[in-house]
Amino acid sequence: MKLKFAFVLLAGIALLTNGSAITLARSANRDRVDKIKSNVQRRLQNGKTEVKVEKFDGTKIKGKITQADDIGFTFVESETNRSSVIAYSDTKKVKGTGWPTSAKIGIGVGVAAAATLVVLVVAFKNATRDN
Repeated sequence: MKLKFAFVLLAGIALLTNGSAITLARSANRDRVDKIKSNVQRRLQNGKTEVKVEKFDGTKIKGKITQADDIGFTFVESETNRSSVIAYSDTKKVKGTGWPTSAKIGIGVGVAAAATLVVLVVAFKNATRDN
């Protein structure tokens, strides 16, 4: 009798624990889908529709987002010019094809520093030249 009770108790605990893990996984999946959905919507509004899409099956494709709805987005591949609908739940990552803002800022700072250095070297040579 005690063995049956222990078995039923352990089975109940296992079911409850497994159920909460499934709920947590669904919640994390929903958060990821919402994040991708908002990213796609923002890109459509800003006009920055050139993207690289990475799917869960490992494929990576480049192209343009043309429209979006609640389930997925319409994507036109650059190489084949083929249009397809990609579900948000099948998408692992959506990112732009251009350089990140931090890289652009770093290049601008580097160019400004180089220009300042050239001006200082020329001014120093002109100031120390014998007339």
